[in-house]
Amino acid sequence: MADASFDELKLLLRLEQPSDDQFAELCLSAAKVGVAKFCRRSFGAPSGSAVSRVFVPGRDVVWIDDLASTSGVVVSNYGSAVTADDMQFEPLNQLTEAMTYTPYTAIRLKSSWWHQRGQEATVTVTSDQWGWTGGTP
Repeated sequence: MADASFDELKLLLRLEQPSDDQFAELCLSAAKVGVAKFCRRSFGAPSGSAVSRVFVPGRDVVWIDDLASTSGVVVSNYGSAVTADDMQFEPLNQLTEAMTYTPYTAIRLKSSWWHQRGQEATVTVTSDQWGWTGGTP
């Protein structure tokens, strides 16, 4: 499913008058917010500003927020930098089992374990690519 366009919504709701445009825009905006809240995801282009987020790791995998690209990503494990050779972003090739686009949602540490301290967030990921760029599924 793709995002509904303004014209598609007007057609679906049979809104023909220019005075209906504001109502259609309000409906479309509310629907997009509702989908994002239901899915617990941010749909749309990444912000372009680098933001650091912290996560509680499992033993060899840390689940992260949606990451559109690994370009420029900086990862640290309890304050120590993790090199690109030591980690693997998943799902591989950003594809689901159904071969559809999905953002990266996990980082697997290949040569050792993530530092764990109970439920403390010990992994920091910094990126300007947070979000889902494939449109609303």
